[in-house]
Amino acid sequence: MPMKKFVLLISVVALFVVSCEQSKNIDDGCVEKHRLTACTESSRTTLGVDNSVLWSQGDVLAVLAVMNDKSGGNIGAYTLVEGAGTNSAVFEGELSSAYDTYQAFYPVNMFETGTLSGQILFMMPPTGAIFTERSFVDGANPMYAVGTATSGLKFKNLCGILELQIKGKGELSSIKIAAPHALSGYFLLQGDDTKMWGVNGYDQYGEVSATLSPAITLSENTPRSVYAIVPPQTYSQLTVTVTDTEGKSTTVTTNDSVVVERSEITPVTVFTHTGESGGGDGGDDGDDESSLEDPNENPEKEW
Repeated sequence: MPMKKFVLLISVVALFVVSCEQSKNIDDGCVEKHRLTACTESSRTTLGVDNSVLWSQGDVLAVLAVMNDKSGGNIGAYTLVEGAGTNSAVFEGELSSAYDTYQAFYPVNMFETGTLSGQILFMMPPTGAIFTERSFVDGANPMYAVGTATSGLKFKNLCGILELQIKGKGELSSIKIAAPHALSGYFLLQGDDTKMWGVNGYDQYGEVSATLSPAITLSENTPRSVYAIVPPQTYSQLTVTVTDTEGKSTTVTTNDSVVVERSEITPVTVFTHTGESGGGDGGDDGDDESSLEDPNENPEKEW
C-alpha cells in the first residue's frame, strides 16, 4: 500500500496562571506519517517569564491510539520537528489515521505504558530531577491531552508548582522535599481525566530530591525562588531541606497544611538558609526557627 501523510493538529493549552485566590482492534495497514501541531496551556515544557508553556528542541510525545470500543492501544513516539521555543509546535510519528481517539503524554521518558482500556501509567522519579530558579528544565512538567485526528489535542498540566522562597548566604546546590503523601512514583490517568491516581502494586514515595543547575547564589535581603513540580493535593505537612555547595544544610517544616492545585503556583513564605539543620527563620519575623509560615496566606499563581 502507498505511504500517506497525515496531519493532526495538537492544541496544547498548558499555562501556569497567577490566581487571586488562596492556595482544584484495528489493522494499521501501511504506516502513515502523522504531523501533530501542539499548542500549550500556560506553562511549558520549559517555563517562560510570563509563565507560558513553550516547546523545546528534542521534545518527544508518547501517543496512545485507541478505538471507541477500547480496542487497539497502539503506542507511538512523536518527535518535535518544528516550533521549538513557541507554544505551537509540529510533532511527527507513525501511527494509523483510522483510530477514533489519540491520547498524548509528555514527557516520553516518564511514560510507562498504555492499556486497551485507554489508561496511561507514568512515573515521576523521586531522585535525579533538576530544579532551576523560577522555572523548570525540559521534560520536567508532565502534561496530557486527548483528541481525534480532526479535533487535535489540547494539552493540560497534570501537576502544580511549589514555590520555595529562600534567602541567606552561600550557593544552593540541592533541595529535598518530604511529605506524608505521594510526591513521586507511579501514577495513573484514566480516559480524558487529568486527575492523577495511585496504582495498587506500584511504588509511590513521600519525597523528591533535585539538583539545582546552576547553583543559586543566595541573598540575605532578597529571597530567591525555586519551583518544584509536585502532584496536586493537600499536604498536611512539608519538610524542605536545602544544601549548599559546601555541604551545609538547613531543614524547615510547615506548621500548616499546604494546598497545591493543578496548573497553579503555590508560594511558601520566605525562610533563611543558615547552614544548620532546623535553622530556617519561619519567615521574615523569625519567631519559629524550624518552620515555614502558612503558604496559603500568599496568592497562588496560575501558569
